[in-house]
This record gives sequence, structure tokens and C-alpha cells, in this order.
Amino acid sequence: DEDDLTFIALSEYPENVAADVTGNQLTLTPAEDWNGSVNISVSVSDGFLTDSETFALTVTPVNDAPVAQNINVSTTEDTPVEVPVSGSDIEGDALTFELMDSPQYGGLGPSFVVSIDAVGGGQTHFLNLGFLPFATDVYDEGIDIYAPPPPPPPGFDAALGWAGDRYFTQIVEGSADDLVEHIWDIQLQYPEDNIITLTWDNTGLSDLGTFLLQDAFDGSMINIDMTVNESLTLTNPAFNILKIRVTPAE
Repeated sequence: DEDDLTFIALSEYPENVAADVTGNQLTLTPAEDWNGSVNISVSVSDGFLTDSETFALTVTPVNDAPVAQNINVSTTEDTPVEVPVSGSDIEGDALTFELMDSPQYGGLGPSFVVSIDAVGGGQTHFLNLGFLPFATDVYDEGIDIYAPPPPPPPGFDAALGWAGDRYFTQIVEGSADDLVEHIWDIQLQYPEDNIITLTWDNTGLSDLGTFLLQDAFDGSMINIDMTVNESLTLTNPAFNILKIRVTPAE
């Protein structure tokens, strides 16, 4: 009939998704940080008769960037100060913190993280160790990650041992007093084929300090300079504990 048409759109949950029609253009606007499904009803009228359809709109989640909290601290002359850091993430993801710039005046302790990939039985465990000025020598929520108990043998397992606990990530305090040797264990359980490979990126590692990967017998059979080498393959289940000896550079 070529009558003028009028469109109307209604959202099942307008607080989550707003619906607006301009002419024959439908605009749907999700609320900030909302995701999920909502039904949208669209009707058309020529002034005499009306028809309508309903469809489901799905808003998929995206990973929003975390937000760091502003920090202002003060200290008296010649007095070190510890600066707590905090942030938030709308998805509730665990947060890790990294120092981006050194202070213009004064200094910091060691601040770096070294990652080791442990591969066995077709699985990979990612182990991270290092120093951060705002970390402690025990578990820090948002920084450290506990490792679960190992699976029954011959299931592959690899974890860091520190102060009687098992970790995938264990970062300790990095202060001016921490320029001494620190020792992490690597606890290993061999897969059925008795082959475990450890790899790491040694780019720039020598600038950060000394890094030795040794057996549990003071390096009498395994003594690897991690700044020179980038991997170690193990085939003897007797080597189920290794030692990582790290001395940060000044």
C-alpha cells in the first residue's frame, strides 16, 4: 500500500541494553561492562495494521584493562620506605604488578621475574621466580600462585619449592638488603617416558645477576649457568629436586 511505516523497539532489560529507533535504523547500546543475552522486540505499523518480531541479542564479554590506584607516599631523608601497590579488575582477574620506571633520585632493590617452562608427558608447567620491591618472602595475593599437589605417578609434575610450600609463581622481596643468594627448589615428578625438559630465555639475564641451576648435591652432577645456557633435558628420575641459585646484581 506504500503507507508510511513506523518502527518501535523494546528491550527486555532496558537497563542492560537500550533500544532506540530513528527512522528505519535500530540502535542497541549495551550498558558499560555488561554482557549476556537479552530479547529485543521490534514492531512495525502502517497506521492500520501492526506486525512484530523478537530476536535475542548476545553481548560477549571482553577483557577490560585493570585500573591502578594512585599512590602518594613520603619519607624522611635517608630513610627507606615500602610502597604498597594496589589495583582493581572488573572481571576479578588476579593482578600482577611490574615496575615501569626507576625513581629519579634514590634506588630500588632487584626487580625482575624469570620464567622457566617445564615440559614432560605432553604437558607444560610455567614456573616464575624473581624479585619485586613490593613483594614479601611469603605468599602475596595477586603476585604468587600456589601449585596444587602432584598427580599420582607417573603423572608429570613440576613446581617451585619455597619455605615449605609449592608454587607455580613465587616472587620474593627485592630490597637493597636482598643482593644476596636466594635458592628456589624445582620439584619434579617424571612422566612415563622419564623425560623432562626445562627451557628459559636468557636474554639479558647476565645483567640481572648470577643464575645457577644445580642438582641437590651442590652441583656435583648438574651445574648449569642459566645466563649461558637456555635449556636442560633430564632423563634420570633420581634428579627430582633441582636448585636455582640466584644472586641479584647491584
